Amino acid sequence: MAQLRAWLVEDGFADVATHQAQGNVHLTAAVRSVADLTAELDDLVSERAGFPVETVVFAWADLRRVVDDAAELAPPVTGPDVRQQALLMREPAAPAVAAAIERRGTDDVAARVVDRVIHLWVRTGAAGDPLGFGRVGTTLPVNTMRSRTQLEDLVDRWS
Repeated sequence: MAQLRAWLVEDGFADVATHQAQGNVHLTAAVRSVADLTAELDDLVSERAGFPVETVVFAWADLRRVVDDAAELAPPVTGPDVRQQALLMREPAAPAVAAAIERRGTDDVAARVVDRVIHLWVRTGAAGDPLGFGRVGTTLPVNTMRSRTQLEDLVDRWS
């Protein structure tokens, strides 16, 4: 993460901070759109790393909305052994893919798709791939998974 921070600072980004070893980066950029920033980061990190890198970028307000949605959505799977996660996508999943993922919910695993996020509730010990990510994985946009706790921590840390 130190190397990533250095690359971003060298390339002119301000307020660069990282958290945990998962690629969580906070920065200030002159770029006006998430799409432009995503393209700029992809190019920069790919060039410096020496291999293709595709980033998932959320503006701070959008990340805050993800955390708020996670708290406000009615959990379809409940209990003390349920963890909540969010699959953050580079772009929204195709509507048919999103609907298929939501329909595949079970008593142990369920999902709700909101824009570029698949909110997941997973009971500890749930086995296999009940939501069919293995079947639809090639049709999902570039993505990264974070727990609700991790997302709340990021928003609190960088607000």
